[in-house]
Amino acid sequence: MSLTRNEIQQREADLRPLRSYSTLSELAAIEPPEKGIQTGWPEIDRLILGLQPNRLNEFVGYTSHGKTSGMATVMYNNLGNDLLMLYVSGDDSRESLLWKFLGMQHGLTFNDVLGQSRSWRTEKALELENRLVIHADDHLSVVTIARIVDAMQENYGRKVDLVCFDYLGVLEEAQGGQSIQAGALGFKKLIRLFPESTFVLGHQCNRGATRDTSGGLELHHVEYGGVKECDGVMIGFRRRIDTEELREEELSHEQQVPTTNISVMKNKVLGKRSPIAGYRYAIDTTTSMIRPLTRAETTNSAATLEDIKQWRR
Repeated sequence: MSLTRNEIQQREADLRPLRSYSTLSELAAIEPPEKGIQTGWPEIDRLILGLQPNRLNEFVGYTSHGKTSGMATVMYNNLGNDLLMLYVSGDDSRESLLWKFLGMQHGLTFNDVLGQSRSWRTEKALELENRLVIHADDHLSVVTIARIVDAMQENYGRKVDLVCFDYLGVLEEAQGGQSIQAGALGFKKLIRLFPESTFVLGHQCNRGATRDTSGGLELHHVEYGGVKECDGVMIGFRRRIDTEELREEELSHEQQVPTTNISVMKNKVLGKRSPIAGYRYAIDTTTSMIRPLTRAETTNSAATLEDIKQWRR
C-alpha cells in the first residue's frame, strides 16, 4: 500500500532527532518574572517577586506554627484584588473553612461566626461567591485538584489565579507506600497543566528532621520532605511555643500577643537564598490572621486606637 506525500513527510519528521535543549539566545529572550501575587506581609513581599505562576511555591512549618493561617491570610489579603481563588484542604471541613474566612472578613472569632444566624452567614458568603471556592476532602489527589480547577475555569469563564492546598502529607500521591518527594513531584505535574495559575503547597515538617537552629528557625527542617522539589519560593513558619527558650518578659508578651516567625527559606524565582532570620508577625487572637506587629506590640506596650485601626483595615 503506497503512502501519500503528507504521510511520508510526517514519518520523516517523526524520525528526525528532537532538540531537547534551548540555545543561549532562546534563554536570553525569556522575560524576567513580573510581580506576582503578594502575600500582604510587607517585609516578605520585599524579599520576593511575589508568588509566581507555573512554579511550586511552598509554605512549610511544624504543626500549629502558622502554615494554615498563613495560606488563609494570603487569600484574605487578596480578596479585594479581583482574583479567583481556590482553597483545598485535607485537614479541615468545608464549613469550618468558610466560618474561618467569614471571621477574617468581619473581625469575628470562630465562635462569633457560629453564633450568627444562617441568613447572616448566607448573605456574607454570597459576598465572596465570585472570588473564592473552598473544597475539603479526606481523599485528595492531584487529579482531584486538576478536575476542580478545570470545572472552575469552565463555570466562571476565567482562569483560577491562586490555588492553596493544605497540605502535602495528606495528598494521596504522598501516601500508600509513596513518599513526600513523590507527592511534591506529582504536584509539579499538576502545576504544569495550569501554567497561568499560582499554586501554594503547604508542607507540615517533621520535628525529628531538625539538625541545626539559627535565628529561631531550623535551617534543615525542610530538607527532609519535598523542599528540594521547590522551584518557586519557600516560606517557613515557626511560632515561639517552645517556652523554655523564652525569658520571663518574652513569655508574658507571647501570651498577650502570639507571634510567628516568617522566613523566606529558598527563593528560586530570583536564584538566591534569602535571609534566614525571618520577620516576626502577630497571629490575631480574634481572626487567626497573620498580620504585622504594631509598634506598640513590638515594644510590649498598650496599642493605641490608631494602631488598631491601621491593622484592621
